[in-house]
Amino acid sequence: MQIISDALLLIGFFSLIAAIIYGIRWFKNRKNKECKEYKKNKRSTIISLIALFSALWFVGSVEDYIDQHSQQTTQTEKNVTTNNGQTEYLENKEEFIRTFTSLGIKTEDLSKAEGNEWRDAIRNEGENFSASVSVKKIEDNHRSEIIKVKELSDQLHQLDQKIQ
Repeated sequence: MQIISDALLLIGFFSLIAAIIYGIRWFKNRKNKECKEYKKNKRSTIISLIALFSALWFVGSVEDYIDQHSQQTTQTEKNVTTNNGQTEYLENKEEFIRTFTSLGIKTEDLSKAEGNEWRDAIRNEGENFSASVSVKKIEDNHRSEIIKVKELSDQLHQLDQKIQ
């Protein structure tokens, strides 16, 4: 469409030049209105002006079409980007929910297991109970579960940052 617009501008330019030339000739022959040259130049000037204004009007129409098409293309690209962003947001949200649920389950299981070990340690050791020894023993027994909870917590934080 830009080629058509440029061609119409070129036609408008040549029409302007022709209108100026024929207009000058028409003006020079204005004293003799019955002369053939006067009528020919008048007719050619009017035709050149009509061609000039038509070309300019069509250039405006083509430029409007180009602008509208450009805006539609830009809007379509924005919509695709927005849709991709919404899709990514929804995927991140679903992953966040899955990770949050998994973290909750792992934390609850770990908490129950540690609670049971604390209860057993307090019952079995009686007066020889040492909290620091019990903590160390519980950490050693559940190291893999503690690491898994920490990993899930970090993953949950990263997903939260993506969503925001």
